[in-house]
Amino acid sequence: MLRVLKIVLVNVVLTATLLVAIEGVSRLLVPTPMPQPLVADELEQWVGKREFHPLLFWRMTPSVDAEGSVVINRLGLRGPLPGPRQPDELRVLSLGESTTAALALPLDQAYSAVLERELAAREGRPVRVINAGTGGYSLAQGVTFARLHGFDLEPDLVLTYFGYNDFTRASFRSRRDANASGTSLGLTDLEVIRQRSRPLSRVQSWLQQRSNLVRWAAERKTPPEIRRAGRRRVPAEDRLVLYRELALMCRDRGARLVVLVPIYRDSARHEGFLRELGESHGFEVIDLPRLLDGELGERAPFFFDALHPRADLHQRIGVTIAAQLEDA
Repeated sequence: MLRVLKIVLVNVVLTATLLVAIEGVSRLLVPTPMPQPLVADELEQWVGKREFHPLLFWRMTPSVDAEGSVVINRLGLRGPLPGPRQPDELRVLSLGESTTAALALPLDQAYSAVLERELAAREGRPVRVINAGTGGYSLAQGVTFARLHGFDLEPDLVLTYFGYNDFTRASFRSRRDANASGTSLGLTDLEVIRQRSRPLSRVQSWLQQRSNLVRWAAERKTPPEIRRAGRRRVPAEDRLVLYRELALMCRDRGARLVVLVPIYRDSARHEGFLRELGESHGFEVIDLPRLLDGELGERAPFFFDALHPRADLHQRIGVTIAAQLEDA
């Protein structure tokens, strides 16, 4: 018996040594770093500030400082780390995409910061609005973040600002997902998240993050068609499932859920489903396009591009949300 154990141990050591040697050779001959997902090349200060995440696909790199101030905290969120709750504090978790993150603006000009100031003035008590926006995020990523981390922040109110990314193709995600493979070809965001929640997928993801050889092999196996995946990232049926899941999480934790209808330079295709959430499914909805269009007139001057509001529109968004929350 002892001899068998010695043989097994020797074989294990030899196998491990061989694998380490192969890994070392692969790093020398075919170095394959983890891709930096969703790097906005036009914003040089953010290059390298995003990293791979197995379930969220990508997230902002935790603990990034610049010019003496916190840019991204250790939770991977914009701004300083939320401190302990103050007595009688109202705490808001602001989930969203690049508009919520507002990387082109100083943190205090993002609508979440405006909302914090407005609510504090209206409520007459401490208010903390946590900016949990991340560029390129879909509703599926936002709900997953809330499930993994968001409710640890003890929000009383959860806001969602998701639209444009839900309608983009699965290929958008695949090109920015460092763990993309043939097994996720054409799947919706929710389907991929469910797939990767399985134990074997978690092991594969762990290996891919740590082994150059595994990354290289995965690159060889990924079919070129992955760039042409045609399904929407979050189709209508998945959106309803995700909003219901988030509503249940909020209910179980005593939080209020409010769905924001995003405003873009042209957002007609995004608005209908979210309005239906309120009209047909009983969700609390704040319809930003309807509330702001009369005030704005022509939308174009208030946007940097087709999607991202300038500071003056962020100001209006924050004030409008605060007024609607107070009136509800």
